[in-house]
Amino acid sequence: MEPPATVGHVLALYPLDRPRAVGAFDASTRNDNLRVVDAGGRQFVLRRYRRNRDPERVRFQVRFQRHLEAYRVPSASAVEARTAAPVVVDEEGFPWTLFEFVDGEHYDFSRPEQAREAGRRLAEFHDVADRFVGAATASLLEDDVRRFVATPRAVVDELRDAYGTPSLKVELQNFQRRLETIAASLQPERLDALPAGWLHNDYHGRNMLFRGDAMVALLDFDKLERGPRASDIVRGVLSFARERRGSRVLRPSFARAFLAGYRERRGISPEEFAAMPALAELAFAPYAAICRMLQADHRDPVAHILSDLQNMRETEGQGAALRQILA
Repeated sequence: MEPPATVGHVLALYPLDRPRAVGAFDASTRNDNLRVVDAGGRQFVLRRYRRNRDPERVRFQVRFQRHLEAYRVPSASAVEARTAAPVVVDEEGFPWTLFEFVDGEHYDFSRPEQAREAGRRLAEFHDVADRFVGAATASLLEDDVRRFVATPRAVVDELRDAYGTPSLKVELQNFQRRLETIAASLQPERLDALPAGWLHNDYHGRNMLFRGDAMVALLDFDKLERGPRASDIVRGVLSFARERRGSRVLRPSFARAFLAGYRERRGISPEEFAAMPALAELAFAPYAAICRMLQADHRDPVAHILSDLQNMRETEGQGAALRQILA
């Protein structure tokens, strides 16, 4: 938790009655999320953005989130500060946002109806996001799928130049070969022809809250970017069809429930289905920008790269099961 003086200074900028931080949420390692209670017992979540420190990017995320809320996509509403802005910046340059607390539970891996609801809500997100017309601000967390396909060697060279320790030499060679194989099957022209739009880009069960089988809040827009919607869809399949958090083993019935929920609102083209196995692997591909952020946060980028490459291999190992589900 941040020092009380810093938290107190930030909270003083919001029109609350004697607010105080009473604990931290552990849902995110990317940012600090503090539980706040005011004198009337109202609860809030105070977020400090540690890895994506550009205030303009955070303001863009809040604008986008409010657009979703205007079309009744459930989320956690941002609270206006006394300055009539939802984002405040502390003396160190970190942006903060205060959100209303939403009571709910994270995804329950035993409930297929929650997987179906997650698919339905992703389609709703894609529909509503298409109507957003505000200016976008880039995020350093973006992992541009097209770059993996169009310039696989450059992606690996950037990692090799910065983090090419002896322990990574063979791993990065294998990574480059795998990216080149994916790029040969999923060429830039084919990728560009896929239906595109705004992606949540981090759509999994800890970035949303449920009550029963109903989603009551979609959270965390740090990785919001534009790209092929099939990438978002297959990330959802991987997240909601797995046996448990951390597993890569897919359960066909949960995957089909997620896809059925999505198709209640939006269609999925044969070309999108065909691209999904390759996009599934790219969802875990390491890239230099995120490694630099981890390094600035005193975390080991080499360990992160090794973990991502292991996740890619495990996802590749699920390729046959995924293709059967998508057939």
